Amino acid sequence: MGKPRDIADSAAVINALDGVTATGTELNLLDGVTATTAELNYVDGVTSAIQTQIDAKAALSSPTFTGTVTVDGLTIGSSTITESANDLTISATDDLLLEANGNRVFQAWDNGSLQYVLISNGNQNLAKFDPNGDISFYEDTGTTAKLFWDASAEKFGIGTTSPSTAFHVDTAANGEIARFQGADAQVVINNTTSSVIDFQNVGTGDDFTFTTNGTERLRIEAGGSVGIGTDSPNISGFSGYKVVSIQGSSGAVLELADSTHVNAIWSADDNLTLDADRTNTGANSYMRFRVDLSEAMRIDSSGNVGIGTTSPAYLVDAYGAVASRGSGIGNAAFVLQEVGNNPWYLTQFTGGAFGILYNGTSSANTKLAIDTSGNVGIGTTSPQYLGHFVDGDVAIVDSDATNNAEKQSLLFGGASGEAAGLAGITGYRGASASAGELIFKTNQGSGITEAMRIDSSGNVGIGTTSPVGLGGATVLQVHDSGTDYAQLRLTNSTSGSTVNQGFELNFSGTNIYINNRENGAMAFYNNGSEAMRIDSSRNLLIGQTVGNVYNQASVTGLKLDGANGNIQTARANNVSLLLNRYGTDGNIAAFYKDGTSVASIGVAGSGTQPYFVRSSLGGIKIGIDGSTALLIPCDSSGTSVNGGADLGTSSNSFKDAYFSGTVTANSFSGDGSALTGISSGGVSESKVYFLANS
Repeated sequence: MGKPRDIADSAAVINALDGVTATGTELNLLDGVTATTAELNYVDGVTSAIQTQIDAKAALSSPTFTGTVTVDGLTIGSSTITESANDLTISATDDLLLEANGNRVFQAWDNGSLQYVLISNGNQNLAKFDPNGDISFYEDTGTTAKLFWDASAEKFGIGTTSPSTAFHVDTAANGEIARFQGADAQVVINNTTSSVIDFQNVGTGDDFTFTTNGTERLRIEAGGSVGIGTDSPNISGFSGYKVVSIQGSSGAVLELADSTHVNAIWSADDNLTLDADRTNTGANSYMRFRVDLSEAMRIDSSGNVGIGTTSPAYLVDAYGAVASRGSGIGNAAFVLQEVGNNPWYLTQFTGGAFGILYNGTSSANTKLAIDTSGNVGIGTTSPQYLGHFVDGDVAIVDSDATNNAEKQSLLFGGASGEAAGLAGITGYRGASASAGELIFKTNQGSGITEAMRIDSSGNVGIGTTSPVGLGGATVLQVHDSGTDYAQLRLTNSTSGSTVNQGFELNFSGTNIYINNRENGAMAFYNNGSEAMRIDSSRNLLIGQTVGNVYNQASVTGLKLDGANGNIQTARANNVSLLLNRYGTDGNIAAFYKDGTSVASIGVAGSGTQPYFVRSSLGGIKIGIDGSTALLIPCDSSGTSVNGGADLGTSSNSFKDAYFSGTVTANSFSGDGSALTGISSGGVSESKVYFLANS
């Protein structure tokens, strides 16, 4: 339907045309017509009907009226405007539109039956009336209905075109939804006869009350506290809190239920009860406590309490730390007690130590203590070590009685997260329960293996599982299963502890090596006193520590001078050197020069004739003639020889010779002139022969 032509006149002019039946062309003649009142009256006074006159006349081109035009009706195309009993009827065969200043402000749309009536401001829709009675009012853009009446459902919606209740408000946003305002504002819900529920804002404090059957049932105070059964919630006096108070003459109950199950929180006298499955309709009911949308605690149907677990297996089953706090011993404690027996206490001492106490909370009842350093004490409340045991034994027992087998172990681990595989101490059961051994293990690269053993006889074996002493003696045995040294090493802070420092006792092959790797002495003690030493110059000192004894007048002892290659011995008032050969005759001492034998001291004559000889030449020996000692020439083996030795030489003669007996010689050399002290007749030819002048 096109836009109707403008009629340029007042409402009075249109009224003058009321009831006129004319074609669209004829009405077009009136468009813009300007006519005086006299001209209109002239037409009006004609005895024939105005319709006939109009029908007989040619169409006027743009008539103009300046006065009032009065007609019974106006026909515009197939649409009409009529008046009856002061009612104005505008009848259109299609849409009915009203526009102002070129903007459509009203539209009744029809395509065979009335579809809707639309009211707008020329730019946006304001309201819409549907033929089924639905009414929509639009928001400021004219696109979305925000107030809607559903005529068929008889429901009213604000913010929704699908109200689900008689009055449905949906803002689709946070904030205030509805406001009822007035002095002591009141909202009353009635049944057909009387007020059933009365919502009322009363009093100077602007409390909000809910009343049924004339009795206040619920009150919301201006401060936010809620009372059910009381007009004075917060009777306990919580300051600054919002309180919900439920009061009844016999107590108060808050029921939480569905169609089958009932849970309740109820109070009676001074007692509070939380009642899960009050009607006992479920077999596995529980009470759950949630924090931040996650379950924190549960009480199941068996009465087990779970903290951090949904399946408590014990009366109290906590997943995580459980704390008991208090001041003084026994006041922060967990108590374990079987019916009929004395209790155990898990508690904390003043100062922070942890204790396990039995049948009392005094320190005397302490059975185990752990201090703040992690030291554990049994039999003491002040452990000084990681494990501190007083007045008792510690046992690691294996129930397996198999003989000749390893038993329980004490294992030592590495860093955090590593297995206990650094070292260990293991008990070993030998041939019987009375043949126990102790095995010490270390990790040598392929797991922990035996490094040392103490057997049931007290023998200690390093590198061997069967240490044994000669003749049943208790022994420390160091064994090397390969070809390397079996070694005992001693070091200290002075020597250092590397491989080439300290003292070593080595056994390699069939050889034993005693090695002081430091520049110091090796001393040997007996009965608390030093008996021998090897000093840093490799001298062996026996019985003395001063060194040289050959030049000492008051030192008894022996020195084997390794640096200078001599033997020194000294003794007060007694023999200083003793040499003993037993068995056959022969050398007792031999003397060499540059590796060649030069002399020897020995014994001949079945041990009765000591001799001193030069190698390969012979010497002298001391024989016996009755009770008289004889100086006898001998060969290098000590056998007597006749004329086997000279006494001096012509250039190396003895100075004086004194004889108390007979001198027998085969010849004398010299004239005898130097002889003195010979009396007349005192020289016998048979005794002394002088060879003079050949």
